[in-house]
Amino acid sequence: MAAAALAERTASSHSAAFVTGTHQLEIVGYSALKALGGSHSITSADFRVAGHGWAVLCCFDDHRLQSLSLIPSTDGKSRFPDDGVKVMSSFAIHSPSGKPAAMEIGTSRETKVFSRRSSMCTHVVPPAFDELEARYVRDDRLTVRCTVEVLREERRQARHRFVAEPPPANITGCLAMLLDSGQRADVTFAVEDSNFDAHKLVLAARSPVFRAKFFGDTRDSSQCWFRIHDMAAAVFQAMLHFIYTDELPPDTWTEGSRKHRAAMASDLLVAADLYDVERLRLTCEKMLGELSVGDVATALATLVLVNGRHSCHQLEAFCVDYIADKWEAVTATEEYTELKTSCPAVLYDILEKAMASLSHRQHSSPSSSSSAAASSSSSSAAASSSSKQMSKSVYRASEVWRGSHQLTIMGFSDALRTHAAGESIRSGTFHVGGHDWGISCYPSGYSEATRDHIGVFLQLRTRLRDGRVKVEGAFTIGDGDTTTTMELAAEHSDEYTEFPSSKHSIAGIHRFVSLEAAKSLYVDQQDRLTIRCDVKVRKVPCSPWNSSPDADAGARSLADEIAVPPPNISRHLEQLLETRLGSDVAFLVEDTKFHAHTLMLSMQAPALLKLVDMAAATATKKKKKTIRIDGIKAVVFKAMLHFIYTDELPPLDDLVRAAAGDDDGPMATRRTRMAGDLLAAADRFQLRERMGPLCENLLCDVITPQTVAATLTLAEHHRRPELKAFCADYVSSPGVLKAVVASEVYKGLKASSAEAEALSRIMECVLHRMLIIKQYVEKKAVLWIEGMHAVAFKAVLQFIYTDELTPLHELVRAAAAQAGPMAVRRTRMAGDLLAAAERYQLVERLRPMRDNLLCEAITPETACTTLRLATQHRRPELRAFCLEYISSPGVLNAVVATQDYKDLKASSPEALADIIHRIAAASTN
Repeated sequence: MAAAALAERTASSHSAAFVTGTHQLEIVGYSALKALGGSHSITSADFRVAGHGWAVLCCFDDHRLQSLSLIPSTDGKSRFPDDGVKVMSSFAIHSPSGKPAAMEIGTSRETKVFSRRSSMCTHVVPPAFDELEARYVRDDRLTVRCTVEVLREERRQARHRFVAEPPPANITGCLAMLLDSGQRADVTFAVEDSNFDAHKLVLAARSPVFRAKFFGDTRDSSQCWFRIHDMAAAVFQAMLHFIYTDELPPDTWTEGSRKHRAAMASDLLVAADLYDVERLRLTCEKMLGELSVGDVATALATLVLVNGRHSCHQLEAFCVDYIADKWEAVTATEEYTELKTSCPAVLYDILEKAMASLSHRQHSSPSSSSSAAASSSSSSAAASSSSKQMSKSVYRASEVWRGSHQLTIMGFSDALRTHAAGESIRSGTFHVGGHDWGISCYPSGYSEATRDHIGVFLQLRTRLRDGRVKVEGAFTIGDGDTTTTMELAAEHSDEYTEFPSSKHSIAGIHRFVSLEAAKSLYVDQQDRLTIRCDVKVRKVPCSPWNSSPDADAGARSLADEIAVPPPNISRHLEQLLETRLGSDVAFLVEDTKFHAHTLMLSMQAPALLKLVDMAAATATKKKKKTIRIDGIKAVVFKAMLHFIYTDELPPLDDLVRAAAGDDDGPMATRRTRMAGDLLAAADRFQLRERMGPLCENLLCDVITPQTVAATLTLAEHHRRPELKAFCADYVSSPGVLKAVVASEVYKGLKASSAEAEALSRIMECVLHRMLIIKQYVEKKAVLWIEGMHAVAFKAVLQFIYTDELTPLHELVRAAAAQAGPMAVRRTRMAGDLLAAAERYQLVERLRPMRDNLLCEAITPETACTTLRLATQHRRPELRAFCLEYISSPGVLNAVVATQDYKDLKASSPEALADIIHRIAAASTN
């Protein structure tokens, strides 16, 4: 069946995005906390971002705010997956008056992996804050805002939207071939006794140092040969390989001894730091950390290497902690003895750091920390200043969390039929303010009294720990140009709706929007209704909590401490396109000029490169070549360039919005038109291997009954058999063809003789399901069907559209011009439908249904006609039923008296013989 074939076409998809959340912490009685002295800490209340619980840890040391850290929630319920969670965090200290501007702390984009073994990200408060502290503190209150970005990765299966399997993205493979071949190389590096050819453009895209060297205002920009000193050829070759492919040669970490691998990682780290190749540096840091665990000699050598190197502060901190715990073993190594002799100043610096680390951890341990948490108080800051006991614990924070959730009801009309008043559709669970929430939608009303309105409610799905939370929310219905928003508090007297400590508490709006308005304004063409809930949660702050760093720092692996970001070479190449750095060719499309690089065209777009080479003959060497491209939209050409540089297409909806001024019509039509333009560009510029299949899948993903005719036309024009087969399956699926025929596009096709080709393709899909030979369709808009009653043909079409038959008595009434008794007319109509099932080979379901109708309509007057039909159409089950019926007591005499029996004797003596045989068998029994 067509539907089954369609369901088997599946593709997996993966998406990754950073989920951002903020938390504001207000420290009241800030001077009291500073006055405590020693080392102590406080934490904020718990908050949630991307489904994980977090808290802010503020550490004080030596009468100053020392550091701000992001830690897992203090309730102990945070459970990270085995591979950890990648997080970026930053802090800002805000001035109450807005002046000076907020002081940013920890603004780097470096990711941290939170796992079961490593769960803290610390940012040191700079000394500059001490000088400006008075301008940030007002009424003895300090405001700290934490921004958390959590990488959320999602894997889903998309069904019915995959017809062509594109090859995987291979931009790194193309760059590796370019490096190995040396084609179009424009710079050579001499390292020891080896020469390495490379490309300035690639090096500049990946390294800020190379970018300044080749495209800055220096004499190096015109130089094509460089001697590299103080670096081994093997190290430089490995770095070049990483720059071009985002990975090191396969044997880098597998060959040689542990000492040899550590030496290679050290040399590569120095090279990466020298040329600012950040991902390579982090990769080497990770490897050196792993090699240091269990080998104090490697840890000491690594610490000597990174000591004072600011970019490697994470690796340095790890080595310091590890050496502090293993100091006795360190002093027994040859490396320590050699270092004491050759570099005593470096050893002294390392010793100071190790002792400071050990001292800090000892003072921060639970046994020696202050008792601030144990002596909590709600007294004012003034009282805490005058009382030594109270001053150790004064701390208050005010927390407000915001979140939103969108619920999309697919098939809203079906939901109305299947959900009675009082029956709800529940959304998935979402997290705001440390609690689980959900949306409950009542499509047929919350109760019988409100069944003409949709009801929406916010539901608390977890039991509260802290008494009560106060919630402010708003529901928005619609996902297009027309939306309506209603405040959750509209039916409550207070600004906030309070949720008590009871399970499954709900609050909402009984009469959110009328069903009539929902159907006419908010349900889209795909029968989807979208409801969004925006939530603001406020709760009572928690008590302070003292924390100490992990005492067993030596047991931690740097694999958990340092996160190596995912490959980013495509983004670097995309930045080349955006910034025009080093561009040497320009394309004029419509009125827009696009700058590009012949090096990238040589790898990815030979057809465009050919145009560039043809234009090179007429252009001067000093003038950048400009080639005019006609017959393509600027937004499409820009998307194609994006693909050439990244091996990926931009989101389709972004392209549709970018072309909004040049295109009109329904969104579905504009999406199909844009995907078709991209497919045409892939064919025209010979990007068929990957871009072509991506465009085919886009067309399948956005297909609707209104666009199937246009998609079929594209499949024919671009010779895409898989896409055409997908359209055939889609059109012939139950219910879809009915929607196609009812669409405005189809009505327009019928009214235009110029669109007979598109009509012919749609009819071909219908005939494909009916298994009629294709030559009956000769690109005509009208097909003549002979030898069949119009009422019967209409019933066949109804079955094709809906997989259901019109009731037999309705068909008989529609064919009222036929003469004869009602029983005879019923049998005749059922026979016509049986003949249609045979003629159009709709045997799987239609013919058995007609057999049943013939059996139900049988009478002595029609028994012989039914028997003749069963013999003619080779229906043994129906034939057996007729013989059994005729031979039944009291029926045979009535049958013999009919005209049909006399006709049967003349036309089908074998049937008569079967009747006699059956009667004889019955009498014998």
